[in-house]
Amino acid sequence: MSIDTVDLSITKYFFFHPETVLNSLEVNKLFRSVKFQDYNKFLVIDEAHCVIEWGGEFRKDFKRIYQLKSLVSCPILALSATITKAGQTEIAKCLHLTNYEVVSASPAKDTIKMVVMNRPSPNSKGNTSFTPYDYIFVPVLQQLKSEIDNFEITIVYCKTINWIGYGYELAKQILGDEFYSGKPSEKTARVVMYHSSMEGSDGKVRCCII
Repeated sequence: MSIDTVDLSITKYFFFHPETVLNSLEVNKLFRSVKFQDYNKFLVIDEAHCVIEWGGEFRKDFKRIYQLKSLVSCPILALSATITKAGQTEIAKCLHLTNYEVVSASPAKDTIKMVVMNRPSPNSKGNTSFTPYDYIFVPVLQQLKSEIDNFEITIVYCKTINWIGYGYELAKQILGDEFYSGKPSEKTARVVMYHSSMEGSDGKVRCCII
C-alpha cells in the first residue's frame, strides 16, 4: 500500500487487520500525513471481544490497538455482540479508554428462541455418560434428517470440547448420506462444530455444535 495511490476524496473506509495497521510503515505514514489529518475520522473496532480473547499469545497485536490513538485523534467505537459487562470493562482498559459510554441492547429477535432442557443424570440407574447428550443430540439430529433443508439453524451448547466431537460424529451416523447437501466439503456439511474459550471465564471452554 502506498499513500501516493490513495485518493482520500473518494475513499470512505479503510479495513485493516491489527497486524497490518500497526506494523506497516506505509499505513503509519498515511495516518500521519497532513491530508489524512484534515478529514473527519472514526476508529471502529468490530468484534471487539477479540481484543481480550485473542490479545494474549494468539494474536498479540490485538492488545496493541490502543497505540493507534497516537496516530489518529478521533472518536472510537468498539462493537461486539457477545461481550459481558466484565468484558466491556476489560476492553475499555485494553483500549485505554477513560471517558466513554456503553450502549447495550438486547440481541433478542422474534426469529430467535432459546430452549433450555434438563438432561437426565448419567449416574441414574441404566444410564451412561453418553445418556445426557444423546437425550439432546438425537432428537435434534433426527428432526434435521426428517426436514433437511427446511430445518431451522440450531446451536447446541456443550460443556467440553469432547462432547462437541461426540455430537459431530453422532450427526454423521444419524444423517448418513444426508450429512452433506452436495459434494462432500466443509461448505456443504449440514452440521459443523465450533469451539471458543470465553473471556472472564474460569478456564473452562464453552463449546457449541451447530
